[in-house]
Amino acid sequence: MISLSRPVARRRARDLARAATALAAVMLGLTGIGAFSAQALPAGSAPTAGQVLSVLSGATATTFTLQLAAGANACPGDSASGGFRWNSYMVPASVDPATLTYGASGPIAPAGVAFTQPLFSSGNAALINRNLAPDTAVVFGVGVVSFNAYQFLPSGVPNGAYRIGIACTLNGQTERFWQTQVVFAGTPTVYTWTVEGGSTATTTTTEAGATTTTVAGATTTVAGATTTTVARATTTTVAGATTTTVAGATTTVAGATTTTVAGVTTTTVASASGGPTNTTGFPSQPSSGGSGSGGFIPATGPTHAMMIAFWAILLVVFGRMSVLLARPVRVVPADR
Repeated sequence: MISLSRPVARRRARDLARAATALAAVMLGLTGIGAFSAQALPAGSAPTAGQVLSVLSGATATTFTLQLAAGANACPGDSASGGFRWNSYMVPASVDPATLTYGASGPIAPAGVAFTQPLFSSGNAALINRNLAPDTAVVFGVGVVSFNAYQFLPSGVPNGAYRIGIACTLNGQTERFWQTQVVFAGTPTVYTWTVEGGSTATTTTTEAGATTTTVAGATTTVAGATTTTVARATTTTVAGATTTTVAGATTTVAGATTTTVAGVTTTTVASASGGPTNTTGFPSQPSSGGSGSGGFIPATGPTHAMMIAFWAILLVVFGRMSVLLARPVRVVPADR
């Protein structure tokens, strides 16, 4: 053990304390810059386009997918290096999502607004404080959504129009958001809902003289086939076969199997030569929260406030040590 009463050892300890003080000061400054760089969007900011729901209407327990269009599904920064998170919200249509702030439990109710909630997965897990994809900052893990959890609130869901969506947040401030307006009717605990403006995913592709009929849904037609899609069903027809899928049914025609479940389509086509099958799929994103292999755990890392306090304490401790070690050693006479 080195005695600090020796001048050389004392000087070394002083120099180390000074270096640690300088490091703590630099880190405190950088953390502070990161913390105060988050600024709420101005009121009235337009939402980012591209949010779609897989169905147009439903009831209390109806499930659906909420998707963001590719190329318009990322936040300004990622979670690992930028501290960004994605959250979800459901607020009355009178509330501007640009001005929402977020805490540990999701969106914070503005003054005078009673109903302010996050969205919930089909397993009733709140979609709050989730990480973004590293580097790309893409929102992922939204999964299958339902309004079922709201029936358990003391006041349920009052009738009226609501804005729902995903928000990119930094230190609780909204930095980017997507929205869809939904109208609720019925009782507070047994209700129906309808998307205003038909904000659902619809894609129609027709090739090489095909005949296509689409009714309220998305259709993909391949090379001269005839395809009919009814009530949000999705149908893929291969090699001249005709397949109609309604409300998630599974139909097998001429060696092809098409399965549609709540906006998720998987098509398997048997090889003509008897070889391995060719499978293509468009699955929804992994379920957020809850149990199961597809779950996603909310971020629980240190916040900017915690890091500011940490570096501030170190700055005080090492700064005090630097001062004390710089003082000359007092020698007390033996007769005292």
